[in-house]
Amino acid sequence: MQSHLLLPALFFSSLLPPLAAQEDDPTKDLFLIHCAACHGENGDGKGTTELERPARSFLEGGFSYGNTPEAVLRTLSFGIPGTPMPAFDVALTKDQRKALAQYVISLGPPGTIVDPAQTELVVKEETLLARGLLPPIFLSADKQPRGLLIGLPSGTTFEYRTDDVRLLGVRSGRFVDRMDWTGRGGAALKPLGRVIELFGAGKPKTSWYLATIGKKLPPKELGASMRTSFTRGTSGGLGYELIDDGSSAGLVMETVSHVRTPVGSGWRRSFTVRSEIPDKVLRFDGLDLILPEDLLAAFEGDLRKATDGHSDRLYGTQHWLVRKNPSGFQVTVVHSLDFPNQGGAVPGPKGDVGFWIYPTFKNVTVNITRLTCLTWDDATRTAIAKELSK
Repeated sequence: MQSHLLLPALFFSSLLPPLAAQEDDPTKDLFLIHCAACHGENGDGKGTTELERPARSFLEGGFSYGNTPEAVLRTLSFGIPGTPMPAFDVALTKDQRKALAQYVISLGPPGTIVDPAQTELVVKEETLLARGLLPPIFLSADKQPRGLLIGLPSGTTFEYRTDDVRLLGVRSGRFVDRMDWTGRGGAALKPLGRVIELFGAGKPKTSWYLATIGKKLPPKELGASMRTSFTRGTSGGLGYELIDDGSSAGLVMETVSHVRTPVGSGWRRSFTVRSEIPDKVLRFDGLDLILPEDLLAAFEGDLRKATDGHSDRLYGTQHWLVRKNPSGFQVTVVHSLDFPNQGGAVPGPKGDVGFWIYPTFKNVTVNITRLTCLTWDDATRTAIAKELSK
């Protein structure tokens, strides 16, 4: 039995032509309009927008994905997940982004471009996978002998353990140095990106549970046995079988992708699930609980209303959770066109982030989207809802 998932494709721009930044360059006007509020008029990181964490100083160089025109263009096009840095692929044309990338680089010190080492895997237009021994993602975490890294062209990396499939964390930046290629082998991979999401302090509990309909019994933990991994364009993922005491409890195809909007950037996990066990409900609980004191808003939206203005609930729901964090406002949305007929979202006022699925003989697809935004207001909510309705 197989599950199939249509994967979205994102556009990745070409290398930039050289362009010198000059005082009368119209590109400076673009910088003042779109960048100066956070990064300062001269790029020193001292803008007029109040941020809990200072914006990057371009005068110092050291960009997240490297000091190359290609790398800075990537940031302008995709944004930086885990930060309020939005994507400008809608607000600015490709040529404007190219010129702005060159202008930003010109503000920094010269001679800072360094070629990657021969063992570094660089993600360009297509998603890449790396499998092998992973070092602890956090000080108190464990090594992962069977690790998997999924690196997207946006500069986002998803880090998994695959002996019992669980997402350990999400990184932003360069992909991986394959140190295991050197010497006699056996060395660990060296992920290069900065951790922007860490689940369960690097030791997350099981993500999937099985509950019996009509009985007040505690849900049963399920194993997740990896069956395949894949890349397709700018997305990637893995397939696994849910195991209950040695028997199959369901099949899951999990796809990860980058999400960019004018108000913030982030990531999406898409689950296509099939479970045919009568009288049983599958529950996904693979993200950390949001503490009540951190929870700013929790509410439901209607996918049909988001797409064509109708208010009926026939075409599924969006379940929103918003919290304030040091980087801005973290917005998490659980959404599916198969809700509420085949499942639903875990109640959000308690800070839970998850969903449940009834037994069914068809595939059920559920998305979890997480964005970091500079503000939280009606305009931000509308922009995100527009992205979710695609």
